[in-house]
Amino acid sequence: MSQLLVFLIFVVRFVGVQEMVALHLGQFRFDKVISKRIFSLGIPVASESALFAFFAMIIARMVAEYGAIAIAVQSIGGQIEAISWMTSTGFATALGSFTGQNYGAGNWERIRKGYQYTLLIGTVLGLAVTAVFLLFGKSIFSVFLSDPDSQHLGAVYLYILAISQVFMIYEITTRGAFNGIGQTIPPSLTGIVFTGLRIPLAWLLMAFSAYGLFGIWGAISLTSVFKGTLLPLWFWLVLKQGGWSRHPSKKSRWIVLLPSRLRQNTVISKE
Repeated sequence: MSQLLVFLIFVVRFVGVQEMVALHLGQFRFDKVISKRIFSLGIPVASESALFAFFAMIIARMVAEYGAIAIAVQSIGGQIEAISWMTSTGFATALGSFTGQNYGAGNWERIRKGYQYTLLIGTVLGLAVTAVFLLFGKSIFSVFLSDPDSQHLGAVYLYILAISQVFMIYEITTRGAFNGIGQTIPPSLTGIVFTGLRIPLAWLLMAFSAYGLFGIWGAISLTSVFKGTLLPLWFWLVLKQGGWSRHPSKKSRWIVLLPSRLRQNTVISKE
């Protein structure tokens, strides 16, 4: 319903009122070059979204072996964890727009500063969430579950995931920065590789250690640390080199809406 509302607002403001950009339905024609660019940007993200859902189903099947309580704890824990990743997604969207504007102007110094400040905000947010998870994990779960054993298991879940909160925010924030320069392959590739790595890693921790269920959650947290370390390093390398395009083309610009596993992110792209 919310997406329908946003679409209707878009139609009214852009097509009807023509508040920002003059659009006419008669101008909507197939363009081979633009369509090719859209697919080149969208396919990596779409592939990651599909594979993420597939990997999540396998992880859920592994958790199900430990009973209904384990399933409930992971489901509720995921919703609690949304406090950090949904908030960081908002900052990533803002950073994507900011980065895209300055990428179009060829101002890499502002891109660097914007990325640094956003990471700083993300660090503060991540540390705050980590502290809450570590200190009040059991109290948080007591709101949703009345059984003491379930509350204890939920607290352990939050303890394990608390380790990766800052890194998860780094990953999501850096996705916004990459989207701003029209590069969707690095975050998608990183996401596919390390999210897929959760399955064999979780299986190893389950089968050859005493961690059991905690090994599955540990694999999720550990791979988030990997993603939140590698992707920012990748983007810093891009910044150090002055970007993959020091002098962006001055040709027409257009906005592409690409779906991600969290929400639609605005990506500013150019030909």
